Amino acid sequence: MQPDAINPPWYKTHGGIVFLVLLSIVLIAVIIFLGLVGFYIWKIKYDNADGGLAKKFASNRFTQTNTIENTQTDIPVATTIQAYNPTRGAKEAPITIVMFIDFECPFCREDYPRFQKIVERYAPVTRLIFKQFPIAAIHPNSMNAANAAACAQSQGKFWEYYERLFETKTLEKTDLLEHAQRVGLALPAFTQCFDSKKYQPNIDNDLADGQKLGVRGTPTYFVNQTKIEGVVDEEIWDKIILEQIRSTKSEIRNNNQS
Repeated sequence: MQPDAINPPWYKTHGGIVFLVLLSIVLIAVIIFLGLVGFYIWKIKYDNADGGLAKKFASNRFTQTNTIENTQTDIPVATTIQAYNPTRGAKEAPITIVMFIDFECPFCREDYPRFQKIVERYAPVTRLIFKQFPIAAIHPNSMNAANAAACAQSQGKFWEYYERLFETKTLEKTDLLEHAQRVGLALPAFTQCFDSKKYQPNIDNDLADGQKLGVRGTPTYFVNQTKIEGVVDEEIWDKIILEQIRSTKSEIRNNNQS
């Protein structure tokens, strides 16, 4: 009789076979788990399609907490206004609205028509300052749109281009060129400006200014020193602007009496 027939190897015993089966099941489960973890890490980092995890985390986190507060910063908002920033309205207007915008941000797009109404309603007393804040990690076309808008500004057509980007919501490179043509830009100069990213340093500087002021996402507005984050109702805008008007009148009155 062979020795193995009397004392078979452990892996041929009933207990050994059960152990190996269980070990195989555990190893398969670990492999599946690691595969799922790797897949979701990839999704979070790279998925920019509608409904992608990266977009949900980055946008919902900000927009679920619409806040209005007096800015608590050592840097006055006015000091971040650069000479190259597009402006609209009288320089001596009592209310300055500094707006940090991403052209591809879905909430900037949602807020655009509402904000346009506010701008028209309070045009005599407000001055707008536009600052670029493209969040390229989740909005892949936003940086190109920012550069294109800066090039439009160099030809004196920023606000026309700004309105077209929000009204069409098309930001591919071919679209940006078509928009330039539609608003009457000189295409050779625009193309050269866009391809060379001539105004990228200005965009980077706007991003740095936003970080200094604690901008966490878009849209973010500063009404004098009051910060508005996200999409808010017209009634709230009315309240804030009217409070700023009353505050300005009070300061002028006090200065005249002193």
